[in-house]
Amino acid sequence: MSAESDTTWCGRSDASPAGHAHAECEDMPDAIVGAIFGKGCANLVCDGSMIVSVDPNPTIAQMVKGWCPAKCDGCGNVCRDKPWLMAANKAMFGTPAVATCAAFSVPMPMPATVGAYNLTSGTPCTLTAGLADCDVASKSASPSGCCWWAKEAYMTNPACESLFRNACPSMSGLCGACNGGRRKLDEDADRATVGSLLSSGSFSPKSPIA
Repeated sequence: MSAESDTTWCGRSDASPAGHAHAECEDMPDAIVGAIFGKGCANLVCDGSMIVSVDPNPTIAQMVKGWCPAKCDGCGNVCRDKPWLMAANKAMFGTPAVATCAAFSVPMPMPATVGAYNLTSGTPCTLTAGLADCDVASKSASPSGCCWWAKEAYMTNPACESLFRNACPSMSGLCGACNGGRRKLDEDADRATVGSLLSSGSFSPKSPIA
């Protein structure tokens, strides 16, 4: 194995002084990114704009960089733990409670939640009596207007959560051991994990950012 192929995913390619993406650096699948933002990486803007508003949003920009590393110059962080991605997710969605991999790895009880979502604008809306169920409204011929969604209380299972998988490669198995104690992307393990995540029901499209 050549020195280049052996170190391509040791955090940042040793063979690329500018740290540009190699073929192995890919954005997360649209099915995962879309469950968070309402659209895939191809339709996201790296400065975090065009989500909550037309203005750049530093918090959303951090999230976009974490989920769309090839597009937003985040390839050098793929195999590094990303407390900044967890912090951004906490700012937007309230989880994880503590934005560290050690804390996130421990299963935690989560309370039941309820909210409202506007299918027309793709933004949260005010929860009021008489709203349609989002499960029903989203399947109509022309989904529109505000609807309500609910999530039952549950115990977190970090190993099955895409955020833990992405933000904590030192613990999640996303990256394997590499020269000098660094880490390298494990493509086979990553494909298997993405497949299991997409079929596990771990993603809720009821409350994306957009």
